[in-house]
Parts: sequence; C-alpha cells; structure tokens
Amino acid sequence: MTTAWYWHIKPNNYQFPLWQIILISWGIALFEYCLAVPANHLGAHWGIKPFQLKIIQEVVTLVVFTLFAILYLKDEFRLNYLISFGFILGAVYFAFKR
Repeated sequence: MTTAWYWHIKPNNYQFPLWQIILISWGIALFEYCLAVPANHLGAHWGIKPFQLKIIQEVVTLVVFTLFAILYLKDEFRLNYLISFGFILGAVYFAFKR
C-alpha cells in the first residue's frame, strides 16, 4: 500500500488531477492486495496467529516505506526513526515470544 498511498506526494507529481491520482492509486492498491491477501492466507495456513500476521505486515510495511521514502521521495532518514523502528522490532520479539 506504500506506493498506492504515497507515490503522488513526490515533488513534481502535482500535475495530475485528483481523480487521476485516485484511479491510479486504486489500480496500484489492487495489485498490492493481490499479493497481501494470499500471503495472509498462507501464513494462517502455516499456523501463524492473526496478531502475529499483522505485526509481520507492519514490519514489512515499515521496511518498504523506509526504502520508498529514501529512494523515491528523497526524504532523509534520521536517528529518531531508527530508534523508533528498534522499539517496533522489540514488539515483534514479544509478539512471537512463547
């Protein structure tokens, strides 16, 4: 969903009217859902609990968003973001701890 939600905020992408941005974003989102839904289905089939699936999804989203923001949007990555991600990884640890 990262691309569907954020591709249009890059500087110089303001030439598109809002209705086109919406249609393009919906097309991208459809493709991304075609990947996410089977991944969740398989994860559940393999015995991963729903809360664990959601936490995995959030970690993947953060990694993808970080790369997207740095490489595509040309935004800077700061130390406080790294520390925040460290706390999120701590949450992943506790979610999978038995």
